[in-house]
Amino acid sequence: MMKKILSIITVLLIVTLLLGCLDAPSVPGFDYPDVIVYHPEDSEDETIINLRAMELVMFENVVIYINSTENDETRRVERNDTFGPEVSTTHSHFELDIFVRQEEERYNFNATFELYPEENVPEEYQDEELVYRITFYDGEEDYITRDDLPFTETLNRIEEDDN
Repeated sequence: MMKKILSIITVLLIVTLLLGCLDAPSVPGFDYPDVIVYHPEDSEDETIINLRAMELVMFENVVIYINSTENDETRRVERNDTFGPEVSTTHSHFELDIFVRQEEERYNFNATFELYPEENVPEEYQDEELVYRITFYDGEEDYITRDDLPFTETLNRIEEDDN
């Protein structure tokens, strides 16, 4: 009887150890990059832009363009084999374009950010501590309050043409 119990315990122990060696299947979309935009409370004009995925992913190539619409100055940041590049800007009105390559996949994000917009603010945001007005490439607008930060948006996966 004791040998039988020891045999069962041994088999369970071996199975448990082997299960720890197996990779769990990834949930679809966990490796899609997210852009995170943050405005620190202690800074009047700094915006921090970070890129990450829900699981630890090394991006082969990341190119971030920050174009100031105030003085038409463009800053280009490129990183290869990186986990989560971070850049910052002090522009109050800028276009953000991000392009990511990861293995055979391509992703992008395009939007215009206005820090503390004062004109044409919808009524529902009049009493809020408004931080950004974001205009996406398709023309859709979103208003981000201090309580909504950090702003997180998944990049768009670019579908490859088979032609």
